[in-house]
Amino acid sequence: MTEIQRLEFIDGILWTCSRNALTALATQRFLNRQFYGLPEEERRKVYKTNVANSYLYQANEAMIKRSIVEIVEHLREEHRRQALPLAEDDLEELRKHRIVISHPANIKFSDPEVQKFYDNDSHYKDPTAVRIWRLRQTLLNELTKQGSPQETKFPNTVTVQLGTCELIHGAMSVTYNESEPKPRLEDIQTSVFNYFKKFEEVIRKFAYS
Repeated sequence: MTEIQRLEFIDGILWTCSRNALTALATQRFLNRQFYGLPEEERRKVYKTNVANSYLYQANEAMIKRSIVEIVEHLREEHRRQALPLAEDDLEELRKHRIVISHPANIKFSDPEVQKFYDNDSHYKDPTAVRIWRLRQTLLNELTKQGSPQETKFPNTVTVQLGTCELIHGAMSVTYNESEPKPRLEDIQTSVFNYFKKFEEVIRKFAYS
């Protein structure tokens, strides 16, 4: 296996995990925006409960956590075997996310850096989407430099995947008050595509700022 083939193989794994993570992170932000973006009085009128209480929201959150764990485990294992051209700082911060995700009952960690990460609420406040996008982009940049068309075939984008709009529509619909008209899927689709585009623009803006 040539070096390009090795990196393309690794990126194929990373592409699947990072795409799922970015889709799920954008979905979570969109749903939070729909709920918290309303004035409190209107929010109580429209919603019977926080959209985060829905099973669909929680399933999406599980996708975020699973994707982060898979990204870290795959890349760290390959990096041990043979060094990869990665954004080391981002991989290290995602490693801390993985430890916190994998030990949800812990508030004390043996690793002092993970403890600091947790105490600073970085598991909530860290720009995870930027780190995931930038981590993969670093690998893609190296592949492009070596003459690989990988970035053209598997672009590093925030994707509205099959079922994304339906999940968002369902999470909103089941948490609406019965007296409120349910949101229309067609309207949500337009809003989602616009939001995901802007979400990616923000990621790209802050990735190297």
